[in-house]
Amino acid sequence: MDKVIEQILNFKQSDLLEYERYLMWQGGWFGPHLVKGKGIYVEDIDGKKYIDCTSMAWVLLLGYSHPEVNQVVKEQLDYLTQVDPQFRSPARYILAKRVAELAPGDLNRVLFTLGGGPSIEAALKVAIVNNPDAQQFIALYYGYHGMTFQTIAATHTATMAGGSHRGSGRLSHFLHNFVRVQNPYCYRCPYKLEYKDCRVLCADVLEDMIVKGISGPVAGVLLEPIQGGGGQIPLPVEYLQKVREICDKYKIILIFDEIQTCFGRTGEWFAATLFGINPDVMVLGKAFGGGFPAGAIIVSDRIKGIEDEWYDFATFANHQIAQVATLKMIEVIERDNILDNVKNVGSFISNAIKKMINEFPQIGDVRGPGLHIGVELVKDPETKEEAGEEALRFREVGRELGVIWGMGSPKHNVIKIKPPLITTIEEAEKIVELFYECMRKVFKK
Repeated sequence: MDKVIEQILNFKQSDLLEYERYLMWQGGWFGPHLVKGKGIYVEDIDGKKYIDCTSMAWVLLLGYSHPEVNQVVKEQLDYLTQVDPQFRSPARYILAKRVAELAPGDLNRVLFTLGGGPSIEAALKVAIVNNPDAQQFIALYYGYHGMTFQTIAATHTATMAGGSHRGSGRLSHFLHNFVRVQNPYCYRCPYKLEYKDCRVLCADVLEDMIVKGISGPVAGVLLEPIQGGGGQIPLPVEYLQKVREICDKYKIILIFDEIQTCFGRTGEWFAATLFGINPDVMVLGKAFGGGFPAGAIIVSDRIKGIEDEWYDFATFANHQIAQVATLKMIEVIERDNILDNVKNVGSFISNAIKKMINEFPQIGDVRGPGLHIGVELVKDPETKEEAGEEALRFREVGRELGVIWGMGSPKHNVIKIKPPLITTIEEAEKIVELFYECMRKVFKK
């Protein structure tokens, strides 16, 4: 065993006192100290195993240490690992064609980046290229689009949605290019309307902002078809259809942030496919890369793309390991009918949790689709007051029981259940059992 690997595997909790002062944290700390994983399970430094319902920030679609992905990476290591983006490489061409084939409509041109945040910024550049006189973008309440310097202007953490200005909100005086509008949050309709009566009012509000609220033209509308960090909120298809019409009417570039939904999380390759709405630009990240740092945008043939090589450039945007891992991941998803598995297992988990509502009225809403599941916890089903403290306790109880839950929404009251797409029905049954036990321990004291 190499000495580097040996040092990692021999690292102990007691060593933290010596090492921790050298590291600055990103995004806080909540999880166990992890060392290895297999399938949907991950193991901590003390040998305790957990079912990972976060897929490590929604990245590991095929779970930990998938043997075929590992093998293709090992083989590629003997040829090339890194290629300067100014050089051609077969892997980049093959992957670009493959991604374009999977994308809906006329989304046919691919630009590779380093990950989600840089991909959002590349998409914003495309919008500016197509609307060079525009200086403003529109994003939605509760949107989450990254934490790079420009993308935080579109992310809800820079606002007071969570009750105070935290972290990126302290940088907001540098960022003035985004205007936010109401998201269609049907469980908490801000207009106190039932969906059948609302006539997609949130889309009208967006159009009013374009016409009456913004000085000058709008470069782009940036949205997640299913909001992730904001609370696992699927946007109604009628809303997305209307936004598409509005963007066409005012010649605005429509950007779908599919960083969390790409490559099968919803049961389709993309949420755009699921909803039948084609954006002008689609942004990919997280799972894109097969577990390695990578991202991309896909641009419609109807608009201008990144045509000048210095509009966007990143040293590691032609990383061979990430590209071959992604190609193998796509192959496995297709061959093993993983998308059907996502639909079946996702429906099983969602339906099982909905059956718990009579016993636990604190389950306010259960949202999908597929394995993009969010369970909103409330103190009271009538008032819908957010059960943020209880959700934090829920997560800690899960850790004690051997399961890692994700969390979302500005008030931290939505439990995310987004395990790897390879999760079986038998493993889903265990996830449901653990969810029930967490509810019992938190709400039946």
